[in-house]
Amino acid sequence: MSKRAVYYIMVLFTVSMAGFLLTQIFWIRNTLVTTQETFHHTHHHAARNVAQQLDQLLDSVLLHDENVLISHGDTISWRPDSLISAPTLEGLMQAAFSSFEIHHDYGYAIVDQLTGELYHSTVDTEHRSELMESPYRHSLPSISGGDRFELVLWFPKGRLLLLQSVNNWLLLLSVLLFLGIIAGYVLSSHLLMSQKRLARMQKDFINNTTHEFKTPLASISVAAEMIMAHRGHMPDSQVARYASIIYDENKRLQRQVDRVLQLSLVEEESYQYNREMASIQPLLEKAVNTARMILRDKGGEIRLAGTFDGELFIDRQHVLNVFNNLIDNGIKYSKGDPSIQVTVLPQDDGVYFRISDRGIGIPVEEIDRIFERMYRIPTDDRSQPSGTGIGLYYVRKVIEAHDGSILVNSILGEGTCFELYFPYPPV
Repeated sequence: MSKRAVYYIMVLFTVSMAGFLLTQIFWIRNTLVTTQETFHHTHHHAARNVAQQLDQLLDSVLLHDENVLISHGDTISWRPDSLISAPTLEGLMQAAFSSFEIHHDYGYAIVDQLTGELYHSTVDTEHRSELMESPYRHSLPSISGGDRFELVLWFPKGRLLLLQSVNNWLLLLSVLLFLGIIAGYVLSSHLLMSQKRLARMQKDFINNTTHEFKTPLASISVAAEMIMAHRGHMPDSQVARYASIIYDENKRLQRQVDRVLQLSLVEEESYQYNREMASIQPLLEKAVNTARMILRDKGGEIRLAGTFDGELFIDRQHVLNVFNNLIDNGIKYSKGDPSIQVTVLPQDDGVYFRISDRGIGIPVEEIDRIFERMYRIPTDDRSQPSGTGIGLYYVRKVIEAHDGSILVNSILGEGTCFELYFPYPPV
């Protein structure tokens, strides 16, 4: 997929998501506003209905006992709690709320606006301020002939009730659809970026693999041409030298092919490792001896320290490949004459193997990525050796299949140490 196509798709996704988000926000906002207006309208009507009935009831009460009179300055009024009883007021509340189909918790009080005193209050002191701020209030002119007394209602779960009164299933469906679209957007974006990155990595892999194949093939071709052109009068020593070149380059080519084939095997989900109880020390020694043969012509050294005489539950061929890959990397990325140190460290829980070199090292920011499939550390230094990016990925896959682990310590310009761990088989 071209960069322009990816760009257009991302823009289309982004615009669609923004449009959907704005539409949903607008719809939810309008729904909440409408629901809030309906909620307030219903509860205001219920409060006014109770106040009207209470006012009518108070008008019909004829009580001339001076004990029920209260005064404030020049103002004289009746005491609300002596004009009407608490059970009567509660009965009016329940009847009015039932007619308006209000069945949730509420609190109320008759408030004296001059003194701040509450009569027949069902609200404790802790929530007094919330009651006084409630918008559901109506005056009771029959008590004082004015607005001195008000019936105030308070609904403690008003906000929650407001949300609950929204059409829940539509809101839930909208939220789920919105979350689903966001998840699809994120997943699609991730997949597009992954496909783009994978396509670039595959292109690099093909280029690097082609280069890795071309170099030994070119050497083999030149050596074979020299033998063919001068076979009649070429000394045996020179024939042997060219034959050695052909042999070495053929082995190098074979190792590259083996790595690709190994990777294709371990990536198959149905692939079964041929694990069995086997000694791992001979495998390590074989890999070290192979490296010594390579270093015999190149110069450098490889040392093996420590032994492990026990057995592990392993696939011998793949474990041998792991040792070969890591030692080959140490040789390939060494500065000057390679110097490889291989150490065996048996412990109580398993066996540790350290393979260290004095090579070019790995940048700190790249250490976490070197085991990714087909990943190669970016560099502008053309003198550094190239690779396919599958060796360390293969190593990690094999070690994880053996329930082990691999750690890397590296200092740029000084060298790298790989530490492998293989656990003992369960008893």
